[in-house]
Amino acid sequence: MFLGRRLFLLFFAVLALMLTINYMTSRSTRQPTENLKEHSACVAPEDGCNRDDYNFLLDCYTHGVWEFKPGLTKEMIRERREVDKGILENLGFPSELHREDGRCGQVYRLPNGLQSICDEESDAPCCNEETGICGNSNEHCFCPYCKDFSKYSAAELAEWKPSSQECQLQRFNSDDACALLNTHVSELVFVGDSFIRHFFVALSLLITGDPVRGALRSTLSEEEKEQCSGELQFVDRGKHLCHLRTIQGWEEFGENQVCNGKARFKSYLVEAYGQSQLPLAVNAVKDLLGKRKAIVILGIGIHFSLNSTQVIVNYLKPLLALIENSSINERPLLIWANIHQVDNFLTSDSVKNYPPVEKFNKEMSTFCRERNIPVLETSRVTRYIKSNDGQHFGYGGNMAKVQILVNYLKSVFEKRQGSDPK
Repeated sequence: MFLGRRLFLLFFAVLALMLTINYMTSRSTRQPTENLKEHSACVAPEDGCNRDDYNFLLDCYTHGVWEFKPGLTKEMIRERREVDKGILENLGFPSELHREDGRCGQVYRLPNGLQSICDEESDAPCCNEETGICGNSNEHCFCPYCKDFSKYSAAELAEWKPSSQECQLQRFNSDDACALLNTHVSELVFVGDSFIRHFFVALSLLITGDPVRGALRSTLSEEEKEQCSGELQFVDRGKHLCHLRTIQGWEEFGENQVCNGKARFKSYLVEAYGQSQLPLAVNAVKDLLGKRKAIVILGIGIHFSLNSTQVIVNYLKPLLALIENSSINERPLLIWANIHQVDNFLTSDSVKNYPPVEKFNKEMSTFCRERNIPVLETSRVTRYIKSNDGQHFGYGGNMAKVQILVNYLKSVFEKRQGSDPK
């Protein structure tokens, strides 16, 4: 009888373990699939939609869900957690953002004073900020000030899947991206703030085919490169200030580093995120006038205190005036990148921080769409992935942006070829 009881307990222990692993490897299905018709300005012919509209294409790619990569194992999840711990430590944060006593919230803080969250891989992943207790019941997960941290995935373990069959993503590798850009692009220029810098870092890793050091300046010492290698290329601040070591100018790439030395295009970053840097942005756009194969990815706002009127009047309109005064057939393609959404922190922080971003994004999107400027709605893509510093995303989130961009550009080039006179 004693042996039977032990076997009974062992059976349920194994069953619990299997359910936990299955939950970890399938929880992306818990992300709500947004309705394309509710959010897109251009959806279907019956709505008066022109599917040749460039904003329809970009909207299509940014509606979807994150799904864990096939073959994901418990060991891969554990390894990812260790990488995230290292990034947190590099940023000067505790390696774990949850407490061992199961408490959470603004009151129950970590030893360094940072507010605490719940362990998303535990059986108590939800924080009720009113009680300050982690749990897994409706009381912990679904109240007005509750947050279920198991909804948020490491983007490096997952893939972004657009919902519509019309815009499934091709996974571009370095050779694919180089072939596309060499054929259709003269310059691919990123203008903006740290969010845009990380966007450019990810593009650099793709076109060099080097995720370890592809965005680090070729003139750095071996020690400096090692200190900022891999995913640390996306870390702002931190003990090695790696954001000061990443490439900005085209000439900072090493010889034969991009596209195996066969690049026929240039790509570079212009850090022009505030009013005082506007002349840098103006000069960058002036250099691209008369170049139909040039592309500008532009995104700012945080350093304007999310004041869309200031951004539009004092920054964007001067750039648009330059472009619109050039020949219509020789204008660079301007793409506006809205501010991404970070949501994997306490509900009280999300309620305070995100509504101003959402308002800014909506106002900028309206302005740009009225002028047929394509809008990359990154907030839809990043909502259910994890940020380590509460502002930025790492390799996975930014590479998803790059894959969306490159797929979108491919669609644009195909439509251009179809409409060009023979």
